[in-house]
Amino acid sequence: MKTKYLICVATVSVLSSIVATTTAAKSATIVQSASVPLMPTNITDEPLTPVINPFDTSLGTLDAVTIEFNGLMSGDARSESLDAQPATLTWNLEGLFTLVGPNNTTLFTETATVRDSAEVAAYDGTTNFEGPSAVSFIGLTGNVSGEKTFTNDSVFNAFLGTEPVDFLFSAETISIVNGTANIVNAIATKAQGDVKVTYDYTPSEPESVPEPTTPLGLGLVAGLKLLWQRKEYC
Repeated sequence: MKTKYLICVATVSVLSSIVATTTAAKSATIVQSASVPLMPTNITDEPLTPVINPFDTSLGTLDAVTIEFNGLMSGDARSESLDAQPATLTWNLEGLFTLVGPNNTTLFTETATVRDSAEVAAYDGTTNFEGPSAVSFIGLTGNVSGEKTFTNDSVFNAFLGTEPVDFLFSAETISIVNGTANIVNAIATKAQGDVKVTYDYTPSEPESVPEPTTPLGLGLVAGLKLLWQRKEYC
């Protein structure tokens, strides 16, 4: 009886494994990216490239669209104090980033702020951004990021159409050097942006075919049955 019980348990275990394999949930993703390269600011409604292709509904049912946005600003500033006394010069760099998506919808509005400062000596008599009265702030950068998921609205539906989906990037920078009443500045700023679009979908069900594990499972069950019968005759 104990042997028969163990064989029965093994049979149920095999069948359970088969069912679990054939009924596992299926999901898939498609990822596309587009960007605007680093360029001088200010930037207004610059198209991201390449365009984002809509979801191919022949693949299955679209469940969600996730949009990830990243923006970066970079700046260089050269300043010289014309004051007769030493001073502290502080450079404040601020960037406002905007991403516009389907149906002219503003998806993200993000702000980045960075600063740097340095001590300078009294004016050396030559305005050339060199010497003890001058300072160079090189490669100051700031980043922004955001993520949103859409499941059932106008933005989501735009990715189910037949036309590519456009994104527009804008970046406005404000740069101020503070510290003394008399300062000469040379400032250059740039910005870039990128977007990643992820489609989460349920694939269409293929034609019903036997699962690869089904014959194996049935073979194991048949083998166990024969073994059980042999045990009975022993």
